[in-house]
Amino acid sequence: MHNADINEFEEQMNIDFAGFAGDCLVRGQLEVGSERLTDHLNGSPVYTLRDAQLESLDDGHTVFVEEVQLERDELYAVEGTGTRGMQGRRIYTVRHRLVIHCGPYTVTGNLHTTPGGLPLGAVGLRRAMVPLTDATIAYLRTGELRTHQAATLIVNGHLVDSVRTNDGEEAAAPSLYGAQRA
Repeated sequence: MHNADINEFEEQMNIDFAGFAGDCLVRGQLEVGSERLTDHLNGSPVYTLRDAQLESLDDGHTVFVEEVQLERDELYAVEGTGTRGMQGRRIYTVRHRLVIHCGPYTVTGNLHTTPGGLPLGAVGLRRAMVPLTDATIAYLRTGELRTHQAATLIVNGHLVDSVRTNDGEEAAAPSLYGAQRA
């Protein structure tokens, strides 16, 4: 295989996508190229999923569609899959355990910041989609509490209602982002 063939293959990479929208769970195939999922989600306000299934949180019915376009602000969280990025670009970080409330979801996970960084400030300064590791997302589906654990959950910071650290420090989303949510 030539380098051009490898680059073409990387540019066409599809990943299994699992997202958490306001009224449904979304699964399908997402083309991300060779970039990390978080970078892809932050780089585009609209995503096209192929072979998608949308499962209602309210009654559990599932709709299958060949293709669906989702806007970033329709997604409260996305399960991280795919590559972790280039190892040489990684920096030393400190983990902060956070509890985030966003729409119908509660997410618990580790936010990674540079040493000395304040976790709540880091959430507010980051781009829209913020990755949390060793994460759990909880929600009601057909009236029953469901939880899902993931190595990484990428939370939409624009849709966060509140954030709390393990030591109880709390901030409301408007103070983190400087504007009220619509």
